[in-house]
Amino acid sequence: MLAYLRVRNLAILRDVEITFGGGLNVLTGETGAGKSILVVAVSLLLGDRADASRVRRDAEAATIEGQFLPVSPGLVRVLARVGIAPCDEEGLVVRRELRRHGPNRIFINGTLAPLAVLRRVMARQVALHGQNSHLTLASREEQGRFFDGFLGDRLDLEEIARAWAELRAAAEEWEMHEHTSVGVEGPATFIFDEVDAGIGGEQAAILARRLRRVAEAHQVICVTHLPQVAAAAACHLRIVKAVRGGQVRTSVAVLGEEERVDELARMLGEGATPGTAQRHALALVEAARQDRPRKRRRGSAVRREQMAPPPAP
Repeated sequence: MLAYLRVRNLAILRDVEITFGGGLNVLTGETGAGKSILVVAVSLLLGDRADASRVRRDAEAATIEGQFLPVSPGLVRVLARVGIAPCDEEGLVVRRELRRHGPNRIFINGTLAPLAVLRRVMARQVALHGQNSHLTLASREEQGRFFDGFLGDRLDLEEIARAWAELRAAAEEWEMHEHTSVGVEGPATFIFDEVDAGIGGEQAAILARRLRRVAEAHQVICVTHLPQVAAAAACHLRIVKAVRGGQVRTSVAVLGEEERVDELARMLGEGATPGTAQRHALALVEAARQDRPRKRRRGSAVRREQMAPPPAP
């Protein structure tokens, strides 16, 4: 799973660190706060092409670092084949440097590597589903057949509710696929970037329950505007954008129980009185607590205002 992510000088993000937990992690925040930029950061770790225009305007380079734990036997074999240093107790550590001028660089476990090697190493780590796109994995050759059968060639807004409602069945089918395909491993992490547009009411509640069930066997990271989904999470992270001294600052914080209720009330607040939204938020949290199968480790987040050497993840 994606255990740790640090993003520096990417778009509006100056320096953000997140430690994700197992199970269902949700990212919420107002539009434009930078939620989807974090997904872009992960996509770069998976092998998306770098674009110098993504570097923050007041910086010369952007850096994205990710730590993935635990290390599967399949990953150990891939690293050996491509000549990358084996993983130690820190797991798989990937670092990408995007430069406004000069060459970009990729490091895997401290070893300089080309983009093709990064894509091969990351092919089975994460399944990433972005806005207005079908569910894709880094290794389309090995994994696309399964998801093409599940979601079809392209997922439009009318199909989103059905696809989400069937996500648990898809995960179970993937497990069967793993057991019948020698050498093929399923992703440990599923990331969904605001694909819940157009969903509400009972469909949102069904989606939340399905996601929670999928998260019993996989790490799920979901950027969402749905309070029903946010209430179901084991780890709730809020992204906040502020302007200080003429500069945009984005911070990420893991929410405690009271803060979580406040954030859910904000998400519910449009068209509702503050008191009504607060009561509804409390009801969502209580319903999710009663329906939660087990307690998960919470993640954490911290924002750094000053540049400093990255700590060991």
